[in-house]
Order: sequence, then structure tokens, then C-alpha cells
Amino acid sequence: MIGAAGVGKTANFLYPNIEYACASGMSFLCTDTKGDLFRNYAGIAKDYYDYKISVLDLCNPTRSDGDNILQLVNRYMDAYMENPENIALKAKAEKYAKITAKTIISSSGEDSASYGQNAFFYDAAEGLLTSVILLISEYCPPEKRHMVCAIMAYAVNLSL
Repeated sequence: MIGAAGVGKTANFLYPNIEYACASGMSFLCTDTKGDLFRNYAGIAKDYYDYKISVLDLCNPTRSDGDNILQLVNRYMDAYMENPENIALKAKAEKYAKITAKTIISSSGEDSASYGQNAFFYDAAEGLLTSVILLISEYCPPEKRHMVCAIMAYAVNLSL
């Protein structure tokens, strides 16, 4: 729904639809950039409808409910480290690292070829972030193998 601030998008459209989804027992996902939905409706969904509420906070990942977008990279890297002769496991870790980097760098979903003269820089950024993710997954201790460390390391590399 599109409308100017204060026209009632949340109160008159979103809240009734969430209430209907809860009453119907269907699963749903809400994006909530300001946190209003979570503050105003998560408790109702949990207390009155027995919903399990999970938070995925990409700005502050440590506030998320245990989601680590590097989970698949870490899983396959761990399997590869236990079984180094199985190169297919490392290839899967690389595949998921590349998918993660592409999702972060090209968040619009467009291919880098559509960026014209800037395509080189988008491809380079994806490659750098992919390599940082793989280095963190392979060499960091388990408590440091998450996106916060990858973004911090990536930012340090960009500032060089």
C-alpha cells in the first residue's frame, strides 16, 4: 500500500490484515523498518494467537533471533574442514558465499551488467565481499562467524 505519512496505512490497512492472518492461523512475514509493528502487534500475536515471533534485524544482527545468513556457508565450510578431500563441499560454501555477497551488493536484484559503466565496481565489490565471507567462515572461531564480522572486515578493506 502506498500513501503519504499519516493517512492510516498501518492502522486502517496493515493491522486489520495482520489480525485476520492471526485469526485464520496462517503464517506470514512483515517487514517493519521502524519497529512499530513489532512493538504494537507482536505481543498480541504471541499472547492471544500463540504465534512464535522471530526477528531478523539486518541493521543490528545481534538483536535477531538466532538467524545467521552465513549459516549455509559455515555448514559447508565446516564439513569441508572435516573432510578436505571432498572439494564439492568447499564449492558449495563458495556458492553460498557468492549468493550472499550478490544479495547484499545488488539488493535491487538486478544483474551487474545493468549498471553500465559501474558494472566493474559492482562485480569487484561482490568478489571482495565473497572472499571476506569465505575467509571468515574458514579461519574465524565460531562466535565470530557471522555477518557483522564480515561487514566490519569488508569496510576495513574498503578504507585501505
